[in-house]
Amino acid sequence: MPPHLIPEEKKTTNSSVLVLVLIFILLVAVSVYMFKSGTFTKKGAGVTQEASKPVYTSEKVVVTGTDLSATIPAKDKIPSAFAKDLPLPAGAVIIESLTSDYPERMVTLSTLVYTTSLSQKEIYALYEPYFTKNGYVTAKDGKKADQYITGTKNNDDFGVIIGTNGKNTTVNVTFLDRR
Repeated sequence: MPPHLIPEEKKTTNSSVLVLVLIFILLVAVSVYMFKSGTFTKKGAGVTQEASKPVYTSEKVVVTGTDLSATIPAKDKIPSAFAKDLPLPAGAVIIESLTSDYPERMVTLSTLVYTTSLSQKEIYALYEPYFTKNGYVTAKDGKKADQYITGTKNNDDFGVIIGTNGKNTTVNVTFLDRR
């Protein structure tokens, strides 16, 4: 059928299909490029954090991870900046253990994140006496029962944030060492 005899509705549908096909091809091309250039990285379930050599960012921050393999005991997954008597409940599953050194700012941030079957209230009860025993001063707004507690000692900050997804409790423990 000659183009001048094709109904206008059919021309519009053909144009729309052509545009959609071109957009699809463009998206596939961009995805392939991003995959090959390393833009996509694996994150989340099934991926384990391995011990890493220090990685330097553009801001000269040194980030060091800890091997989180199941064969490594939990106490050996805790960043060295934390005190040896840091409370860690039995059965805790460590999901993140990192140290970020900011040499130009003269601070080091150590982070430990774990999940546990204990309740938020039980975790809070585990850490609150630890703060007092170790001399951390907690400001008036530095704690909220069963949710978080923060404190300062010798110009260093220590904090615990406690959350739940209804099934497990996730605990984020941080220590900021100012040199």
